[in-house]
Amino acid sequence: MIEFRRNTDKLTKQENNIRVKINSSFSSEFSGTPLYYGALEDGTNVVLKFPKGINGALREYNGLSLATLHNIPSPKAIALIQRKEQPSEGLIMEKIDGKALDEIGNITHEFKLGQIVNKLHQIQVPKYGPLVDGSGSFENATGYLKHWLGKTIQHIGEQNQAVPLLNDLYKQGEEHIINQEPRLLHRDLKDDNIIIQSNGELSLIDFEWAQGGNPHDDLGVYLYHSIRTNKSNERMHAFFTGYFNGKEITDQEKYDLLFHLILAAGRTVSFCTRFNQSRLDEANMDMTKVLKYVDKTLSSTPGYPN
Repeated sequence: MIEFRRNTDKLTKQENNIRVKINSSFSSEFSGTPLYYGALEDGTNVVLKFPKGINGALREYNGLSLATLHNIPSPKAIALIQRKEQPSEGLIMEKIDGKALDEIGNITHEFKLGQIVNKLHQIQVPKYGPLVDGSGSFENATGYLKHWLGKTIQHIGEQNQAVPLLNDLYKQGEEHIINQEPRLLHRDLKDDNIIIQSNGELSLIDFEWAQGGNPHDDLGVYLYHSIRTNKSNERMHAFFTGYFNGKEITDQEKYDLLFHLILAAGRTVSFCTRFNQSRLDEANMDMTKVLKYVDKTLSSTPGYPN
């Protein structure tokens, strides 16, 4: 058993010890976040996580707590923890067993996922605080979007064909984008983070990047990972049918989605500059796939992106 200091109640400074038997561990290949699998003294299977991002543990703890409170299928956040050997704060959460969406998922699962994500996006969050943004605080949505718009253009280059399209989509959707009331976003909606349990129910995991913002930011991330992994049009259409409850989306909503799609690809290119050249080359290739998708979608008939 390894003993950690519990520090869940920040207001009353409640501190006590929580003991965990560690069974295995590994580090996330992409973020480098250390994860440990184990069990509490009462036998509850848990995951211990020490996110490296700013306020990462607190952000994930708050995101999971909000999701659980609103009956979003996700791991229960158990405690924020600290240990002398770990320089950063960590958290303990319930372990969800099952298989990832990319292993056994189908159209029905995609439809259910769309419904779950829509429900997640009904959760209002404060405009300020640890859920505002993982890279720091911004006074408003405009500041956040302009920050990432600038970073995306900086890393993909001014001459990249995505730049005029990004600026154009931003101008078309600026008022719609910045006036959105912030809702709880997962911000890493990919198949690895969707677990299908043995009873067939879906669960969202890995809220490390959770924040408040425009729901279309989440949909842009989902689209990006779907395009990157060559997910079928039928499965993507099922997701959007579930999310929008079968309603047609407006051109404005489509522009907003495509803007956030390119932004998601740009953020990935920016993030991959810290890795080796092959990882960066892969991200740039994914950006090219995204631009082809956007061009095709803009010239297609009205409806969900596909």
